[in-house]
Amino acid sequence: MITNKDIYFIITRSCNYQCPFCIRENLKGNTAQMSYEKASIVMSRLKEIVPESTIIITGGEPVMHKHWELFVTKAMSLFKRVVLTSNGSFSRDIENRIIPLLSKNLWLQFSLDGTECVHDQLRGKGAYSKVIDKLKRLSDYGNHIVLSSTVGVRNINDIRNLAVELNNYSFSRWKITEELVIDPLTMNIVPNTEWNKMVDEVLPLCQFSVRVQKFFDFNLMEKFLNQYDPNKHHLITKCGSGTKTFSINPDFTVLACTCLDDTIGNIYEDDTENLLERLEHHCSMSPSEDSVCYSCKYKEICKGGCPGYSKKIFGKFNMGDIRCPKVNWHK
Repeated sequence: MITNKDIYFIITRSCNYQCPFCIRENLKGNTAQMSYEKASIVMSRLKEIVPESTIIITGGEPVMHKHWELFVTKAMSLFKRVVLTSNGSFSRDIENRIIPLLSKNLWLQFSLDGTECVHDQLRGKGAYSKVIDKLKRLSDYGNHIVLSSTVGVRNINDIRNLAVELNNYSFSRWKITEELVIDPLTMNIVPNTEWNKMVDEVLPLCQFSVRVQKFFDFNLMEKFLNQYDPNKHHLITKCGSGTKTFSINPDFTVLACTCLDDTIGNIYEDDTENLLERLEHHCSMSPSEDSVCYSCKYKEICKGGCPGYSKKIFGKFNMGDIRCPKVNWHK
């Protein structure tokens, strides 16, 4: 069992934004709240089993939970790294309560999905300025600030402009992740060639650390295979769902992948160690024999790509990722 996991506590479904790309579909009126008392017990159990994990306090907008601060401080007392995610809309009072924690083992992650015009189109008027104002005020704590951009067809052409703007601010890292659309049968997905082109163009613009991944770049995969030694390297491919990451819903049901509704169990009610073992087994996926991926030389790297897209398109896991040009699929 991998002991250093990224564990997402979805402490509330409430959110003051209605972003069109939200993977958790945080629609207005969804107000599910996690019990702090039960979460405290769960965190203590996790500390015993996966002590080197990172705890991510998220939502919705997590600070809309009336006990958000208790979740954060409890996690900080147990784990070395705790992350609080936010859309950056919180008040100055909440900001002042977060500041002392940033000099300890709390990291604050802001969502920023484009320059002002694009970000505000996605998240609402004034959303961009709220994040930027906080970046300026929290510049002394930049080493504990993370920026996260969700990129899809709506904003991919603006990410290069955002990269240039971000050189003016202090933060530790910029995470760029591709939007996982809720319904790939009807919604547009960024082609892998366009995504990889964006990655190549954005990286030289950045004077800071960037975390971004190319998709199905066969030249890169070939280079990796030439260097890969299974006796020395442990591959965690795709998104790491279930093996490296998992999410806990407000009712404590566990999701291996946030783009699927398949729950593995209830981490408050079930034996924690047994549940984590089931979780890793559930996600130890390999390409199906009747998929094009089964005979692909790169399957040890991508393992068939996103299992969520496979389930939504083909009706089952392990059939391949429609972003891969080798997967023959058409709407």
